Amino acid sequence: MSTPTRDARTIGILGAGRVGTAVARHALKAGYKVKIATSKPAAEIALLVDIITPGATAVDAVDAAAADLVVIAVPLHKYRTLNPGLLVGKIVIDAMNYWAPTDGEVNDFENDPRTSSEVIQAFLTGSRLVKSLNHIGYHELEEDGQEPGTPGRRALGDC
Repeated sequence: MSTPTRDARTIGILGAGRVGTAVARHALKAGYKVKIATSKPAAEIALLVDIITPGATAVDAVDAAAADLVVIAVPLHKYRTLNPGLLVGKIVIDAMNYWAPTDGEVNDFENDPRTSSEVIQAFLTGSRLVKSLNHIGYHELEEDGQEPGTPGRRALGDC
């Protein structure tokens, strides 16, 4: 198992769905401390987090946002439920995708020429948004996960 080599030691994940928990399990394997939050109080998701992501900690959003790196893994149509003030000065991974069949038609994305990440960046003024983890299925994160240096290891881009 590898350990974090950069300054980031904690990862806060906003969202405890399939993407958020898959990212959490990989981060834990890599040696990061993981904090997971949803719109519910931490006490209400603690059992879920313990079972699905053993080793992660259920926290409130303010605590997840205080991590060194924050991953947003909420349904995109709920992005306005995020508190932009909590993410000022943070590097934020945008793992969300807009897909009208699941999200419903959202005016912010249907009638705006900007990409979804440009809309999210404008909403999260003061954070540094990085688009990644959105172009791989949550199940593939675990199925295709390999140790660093493994030949043929799958890579993810970011922008």
